[in-house]
Amino acid sequence: MVQNTRKAEIAKQKTSRKYALQRSVQPLDFELGEEIRKRRVAAGYTKKALAEILGISSQQLQKYEIGVNRISVSRLVDICDILNISPETLLSKITNSEESNTISAANEMVNRNKLLKTELGQQVLASLSQVNDEDILRKLIAALEDFKEHSAKSYKTKQQDKQQVRQLHG
Repeated sequence: MVQNTRKAEIAKQKTSRKYALQRSVQPLDFELGEEIRKRRVAAGYTKKALAEILGISSQQLQKYEIGVNRISVSRLVDICDILNISPETLLSKITNSEESNTISAANEMVNRNKLLKTELGQQVLASLSQVNDEDILRKLIAALEDFKEHSAKSYKTKQQDKQQVRQLHG
C-alpha cells in the first residue's frame, strides 16, 4: 500500500513538472525553433539527419522547431555547431521582434544594476524617488532621451573625425 502511494506521488510530481515546463514555453521559444528550422533546411539537413547527429529523436527535434519544448543552452550550442552558426548570431536573428527583446532587456538590466551599484547611481535614484509629479518625471525622461540621442550622435561624429585625421596622417 505504501509503495503504491509512493508511485502515485512520483507520477503526480512528474505530471506537474511536465505541466510546469509546458506552461513556461514563451514566444521566444517559438521564434528560436523557427530560426533553427530555417537554418537546418538552408544547411541541407533533414530532421532525421540532424536529430541523429544530436543523438535525439526526430520527434524531439520537431518539438524544438515548433517551440513546444524549450531548448537547453548546451543543446543550443550543439545545434549551432552543427549548423555552423554562433549562438549569438542565431539569437540575434530572433531578438528583432517586439515580443522577443529578451536579450537586450537583460543587457539593459545588467547595465542598470551596474549603475545602481555606484554612488552616482544611488544619488540619481534617491533624487528621482523624491519627484512625485508624473508630468515632471515624463519631462525628465524625455530630456534624458534627447541627451542620450545627442550623446550618441556626438560620439559618432568624434569617431568619424578621428578616422579622418588618421586617413590624413596615415
